[in-house]
Amino acid sequence: MLVANHKPKAAGIRRWLLIVAALLAVSCGGRKPISVGAIDILSAQGTTSEGAGEWQLPSHLMVRAEIDNDGAKVKVQQGRVRVSYGGRRVVMLSLTEPVTLPARQRSAVMLPLRIAFARNSQSIPLREAVRRKEWQNIGVDWEVKARRCGVNVTISRDDLSASDVLTPDQQEALWQMLFGGE
Repeated sequence: MLVANHKPKAAGIRRWLLIVAALLAVSCGGRKPISVGAIDILSAQGTTSEGAGEWQLPSHLMVRAEIDNDGAKVKVQQGRVRVSYGGRRVVMLSLTEPVTLPARQRSAVMLPLRIAFARNSQSIPLREAVRRKEWQNIGVDWEVKARRCGVNVTISRDDLSASDVLTPDQQEALWQMLFGGE
């Protein structure tokens, strides 16, 4: 009798798990893509200086990004963008606190970033490449760790150039921020 009762319970549990899985899939909206629109630097604070030259960068940025999220709410737990020149990483921007991307809407999301600057042999050539607006020679890679529908995901991209990542308007705004006062 125990065995007879066990089989219907197993079938019932299987059905229940399938229903829960289907509900989760529907409630999370599947794996719809997230797209990033306009990115604006709202404020720059503090100063970090590059040891070998006069280049000074802000130590923190507040950036507003237009995010189009057609799926479920996403909590970005960590994020970083690394900038390199000549194969060596020179600048890293890191998210200082988690941010939430609201579900099924286009919204402006505030991204608090910290800037770390490596003092290595490529820092001066990077500065000069930016000054000359040679964006194609500047390497960019990024990584984001997020949680969506109870699942942790890591998304990354390597081997990009700054000209692939920044629009011409963003390139000009960055140049103005770094060298506009010269």
